[in-house]
Amino acid sequence: MVRFEKIVCIGGAGFLGSEIVNQFKSRADGIVVVDNFRTGFRDREELEYVEVVEGDIRHLDGDWVRTLRRADLVIHLAANIDTPWSVKYMIEDFKLNTIGTRNVVSACIVADVPKILYASSAAVYGAVTEERLPIAEEIYPEPASPYAKSKFQGEIEILSGARTYGFDAHCLRMFNIYGPRESANTLDEVLLYSLYVLKRREIPIFGKPENQIRDYISVRDVARAFVLAAQSDKEGAFFYNVCTGKGTSFAELLGIIERETGIKSKIKILPLRPGELTKSWGVCEKAREVIGFEPLVNIEEGVRDMINWIKSAPEEILSIYKLG
Repeated sequence: MVRFEKIVCIGGAGFLGSEIVNQFKSRADGIVVVDNFRTGFRDREELEYVEVVEGDIRHLDGDWVRTLRRADLVIHLAANIDTPWSVKYMIEDFKLNTIGTRNVVSACIVADVPKILYASSAAVYGAVTEERLPIAEEIYPEPASPYAKSKFQGEIEILSGARTYGFDAHCLRMFNIYGPRESANTLDEVLLYSLYVLKRREIPIFGKPENQIRDYISVRDVARAFVLAAQSDKEGAFFYNVCTGKGTSFAELLGIIERETGIKSKIKILPLRPGELTKSWGVCEKAREVIGFEPLVNIEEGVRDMINWIKSAPEEILSIYKLG
């Protein structure tokens, strides 16, 4: 097992970041979490045993830049990940996701950081036609929203920086992440539909449920992919999908939730929102080749874990999830 002296996790107080910190804590002598707490939480239990620095990557100054000194790994997660928000606030999305990533790269170059892991998104591929499914990395990105565009621009900053300045870089194009304790502003269908069903509420679905297909991947598997990328001894700049390789329609997801809860769902079909994809699932061969990644949590197990968590979670935690 590779052991790190110092890891800096930028955006580490969020949903994915807290799971990544949890999986890295036995692999590092020290972990520093940088976050502006716009969507992250100060009271996550994973943060009790790490150094926490408040900072904003939109500004190339402050304590967060100094934390990069002597770091042997930087994990860059900080971003807006809300597509509708990016459509409404395109400039702010660009400042955070693109300019912010450029600032991270610049600061890492000055600090001589040897390796950066970047949380990218399968949204960079855009609206892929059915004949090109499942999505492989050979498909050139055609971003269909400001969010997707800014994440692809972030990849370019990371990969071009690596090729120019010689640090190692991995861009992980994550598909639809789900798991307990998600951020309230970016709920995926697994948590959202589970909440609606358990509360016996009508579920608003954008588009026909049988035509909406996603590649749902557990946050535990995604965090493990970051661990494998960190431990990889391959040198250079890489980008690859992090997915299960299996598509699940909204209709199939609802069927799984109904079986696990014993409750029949009620749905209301609404028009698709601007910039939203309809069908998206990936190929994970390249991640297997580069870092040895294999997804371990199937959707049935993941839904079961989610429902058990909802049933056991205190009401003050569940109250952050506002249902329409």
